[in-house]
Amino acid sequence: MSTAPTQLHERLHKAYQGMIKYIPEPSYPLLIDLLSQAPIVVKVVNPRATKLGDYRPKWQKTGKPLITINADLNPYAFLITLIHELAHHHTYIAHGNRVAPHGQEWKSIYQSMAKPFTEKSGIFPDDVLKALRRYFTATFASSCADPELYKVLTRYNSNASNEVFLEELGEDSVFELNGRIFRKGPLRRKRFVCLELKTNRNYLVNAVSQVRKLD
Repeated sequence: MSTAPTQLHERLHKAYQGMIKYIPEPSYPLLIDLLSQAPIVVKVVNPRATKLGDYRPKWQKTGKPLITINADLNPYAFLITLIHELAHHHTYIAHGNRVAPHGQEWKSIYQSMAKPFTEKSGIFPDDVLKALRRYFTATFASSCADPELYKVLTRYNSNASNEVFLEELGEDSVFELNGRIFRKGPLRRKRFVCLELKTNRNYLVNAVSQVRKLD
């Protein structure tokens, strides 16, 4: 990990201190150290139905790299998603567009970046920590997504008791996700094709997304 000057850490602290309310507080010093290696714009945005976070190497508005994270994530999901997207940034710096988005290069960087957060006590609850460690050993070699990890993370959502996983609903069920109404369609790999009723547009929605079933 880089030994960034104190002035850089202070500047990053001012730039990112608003993020403290979204992440487990004990993770903040580690995150500032991580961001000191390659400062980047991080924006918290309105929830999106198809993704938790996103990385752009060049934001058209500023010309700087940009990460966006959904505002409705619980602190543990927010932190994991942020590290996931930061790994994309570091992979891009090292390899440009020459490697697959979730290829071995990204996986190696992501695992290395996540390790200090899993080793420091007080950041993740035991069930999340156990799921993370299993993910990086059992699942990570073949996939960047882990439904079981996602399910554990949803236990800490504030509205978890009122929702079900999309995969539990029958086809053609109508449900609400992030204030939008969808009809569930067929499964395509690990996502369902879902029709947003207001716009009549199809979206791919993760099978373990938490949704509210509508009659």
